[in-house]
Amino acid sequence: MQRKILNSNQYSRGIAEFYDLITNSGYYDYEGLVQIIESILGDRRKVLEIGIGTGNVAIPLAKHGFDVDGIDPSWPMLTIAREKANKEGLQIGLYPQDCLELDLPCKYDAVLSHGGAVICIRGRDGLVFESYLPTLEQNYKALQNVFHHLNGNGLFIVNIQKEHDSQATLQLGDNLHYSSSVEYSNSLVKKTHYVTREEEILMEQTFEIRRFDRKAIDDVLKQIGFSVLGEDETGSFYVLGVID
Repeated sequence: MQRKILNSNQYSRGIAEFYDLITNSGYYDYEGLVQIIESILGDRRKVLEIGIGTGNVAIPLAKHGFDVDGIDPSWPMLTIAREKANKEGLQIGLYPQDCLELDLPCKYDAVLSHGGAVICIRGRDGLVFESYLPTLEQNYKALQNVFHHLNGNGLFIVNIQKEHDSQATLQLGDNLHYSSSVEYSNSLVKKTHYVTREEEILMEQTFEIRRFDRKAIDDVLKQIGFSVLGEDETGSFYVLGVID
């Protein structure tokens, strides 16, 4: 297999090939997350996931009776998500867009971001906001697009994750191994993912993630029209509302 090395914030075919092996090897408890999401959303059933990836959250949401659409700029990830949804007999709308160009023909009861487009990180000094978009202006535009796709009384829920750290080797089966390294430089986080077999690096991709002070993002969110509701009772999501 040819080694794939990329430095891009769009998930490549290389990482897409291994993504589900990685994320299902101890990274996330998707069923548990879906139960938390369901408790937050209540009777809100029409959901848009930004950064849907391979559908690891959207598919169990759809199985729980939610009407789910998703966007992602990565065609390889969307292709896998579509194959998985079709195999389960699920109708999930999948759109090759990112948040800066988000333009769908309907509005939603909730928008979800879980590890894809934006997240919150629980650090030593409290929550910070992270995004694959490098500037505050771009994030303003992206969050404004999210706001305009929400119904009145809709919710925007952003996953809260632990601080990044370098990942010791995970066994992926078939003699495949995953690891990661993290570099911090002021407000920039560089995270590199590796998949290896014995001494051969099969996939290496670096993502550059911009970190923003939560107050600065809260101010942007309020300017757009969101109401900051805070963390859910489990501390898993940062919840923002659209108030009629």
